[in-house]
Amino acid sequence: MAYVALLALLAIDCFVNFHKGYYAFGYGKVVDDKRLIIKRYLRTYFIPDIICNTYIKYRYRTTNHTTFQKRLLAKLPPADLNYIVVCQEIQVSG
Repeated sequence: MAYVALLALLAIDCFVNFHKGYYAFGYGKVVDDKRLIIKRYLRTYFIPDIICNTYIKYRYRTTNHTTFQKRLLAKLPPADLNYIVVCQEIQVSG
């Protein structure tokens, strides 16, 4: 679920960057011409956005999630066994 949310967020970011204006510092005005906005986005942040999207997709698909969960649980301090049982019962019943 987090993977889908992250990809949706990145897709929305790309869409917004194609449509939002920018401030031209040398000219002292806000540029809102669609052609110039798209041209600037393609020259600046489009390639890093695509690289990040591709890396996240690759990393998610190649990660062994059970191994990842075991490593994460191994880093946690030992917990009281009664607490773990109560949490499991809450998750099952809730």
